Amino acid sequence: MRYHWHRGDAPNFGDDLNAWLWPRLFGDAFAQVPDEILFVGMGSILRDDVPPAERTVVFGAGIGYGPLPTPTPAWDFAAVRGPLTAAALALDEGVVQGDPAMLVPRLEALPGRAARVSLMPHHLGDLRRWRLVARALGWQFIDATQSVERTLAQLRDTRLLLTAALHGAIVADALRVPWVAIRTSTRIQVDKWRDWAGALELEPRFRDPFDSGAGRTGVVAIARGVLRLRRLASADTAQLSRDRNLRRAQDRLLDAADRLRHRLGQGETRRPAQARR
Repeated sequence: MRYHWHRGDAPNFGDDLNAWLWPRLFGDAFAQVPDEILFVGMGSILRDDVPPAERTVVFGAGIGYGPLPTPTPAWDFAAVRGPLTAAALALDEGVVQGDPAMLVPRLEALPGRAARVSLMPHHLGDLRRWRLVARALGWQFIDATQSVERTLAQLRDTRLLLTAALHGAIVADALRVPWVAIRTSTRIQVDKWRDWAGALELEPRFRDPFDSGAGRTGVVAIARGVLRLRRLASADTAQLSRDRNLRRAQDRLLDAADRLRHRLGQGETRRPAQARR
């Protein structure tokens, strides 16, 4: 089976998490599945440039960039990221909703003390500047371009996360670490966050420490940003989904994975797309 997710020029935790998660979730269940089947994984990759395949299996992907795809009867929606994606593609209400990154703590126990405040900027931001900001605050800096294993270890050692990285928030929420969404760049797409959070009956609230979607870089702006970030960490601004909503979404994703494992293990090569009639 072929796997499809975004592979950019620079590493990115949310994309690279695909290679960590799928072997742990499915093991070698798909080892004999032919390459005519395409597995579309995590990320905002449901658009019109999904590679053609005899059968396309979608597990947790979402919309976000570019024109939407046109699913055919050869598309199998095992799960999508959230309600915005399901609505945009007119999928049946029975299609499971949830980002698979929520399964991280169900798949591997991560060591850590949940002891630190952490700052995790967007992977395309000025990471050198953000590292200096974290140092000035005395916080742990989480670099979204480092290895998945290192990022997971740091998230597990976090008690409060301020993040512009969507999958930082997703994994933190699954680890029951409160998080604050910070919007520091025009690259941050709020609807992607709303899509994931909608599956948990949650509405993300964004804070802008720089009073600018572009994240100004002047010394005064950075100083103000440091002060505002400190206030955000001490105020009642953090969010966390309800335990029952998270467990329900995780259980549904695991059930969808079991069904998909069974279908592909039985050699089924086609399944109708779940689109509303």
